[in-house]
Amino acid sequence: MSSEKPYDAILFDFDGVLADTEPLHCQCWTEILQPFGYHLTWETFARDFVGVSDEDLVRRLAAVRVPPIPFDELWAQYPRKKDLFRTRVTAAPPIPEATATLIQELSADYKLAVVSSSARTEIEPAIIARGI
Repeated sequence: MSSEKPYDAILFDFDGVLADTEPLHCQCWTEILQPFGYHLTWETFARDFVGVSDEDLVRRLAAVRVPPIPFDELWAQYPRKKDLFRTRVTAAPPIPEATATLIQELSADYKLAVVSSSARTEIEPAIIARGI
C-alpha cells in the first residue's frame, strides 16, 4: 500500500458543507424585512431563496410586495443584514464540532481551503470563532 497522499489539497464549500448557515441567513433577513411588512418563513426561504444571490432575493421580494417597494429602499438594508449575520455567525458559529475536528485532523496532511460565493467577511469570522 502506498504512503502517498491521494490528494495535494482539499477544498471545502462553506455554506451547506462546513457550516449550516442558511437558517441563520433566513433569521437575519426576517428581522431586517419585518419593518417592511414581510413575514418570511423558513419554508419560503428554503424553497425560494437558498442558492439565490442576496441582490436577486431583494429584487424578488421588492417586486412581490403589495404594494411593491422600490428595490433601492430594500437594498439599502443589505449592510445591516450583513452586519447582523456577521455578529451572529461569530457568536455561535454554525460549524459542527465534528467538522471542526475533521478539518484540524486533515490540516496535518493536506493544504486546505474554503471556496464559496459568499463574501470573505461572512466566512472568516465563523471559521476564526470556531478555532479552525
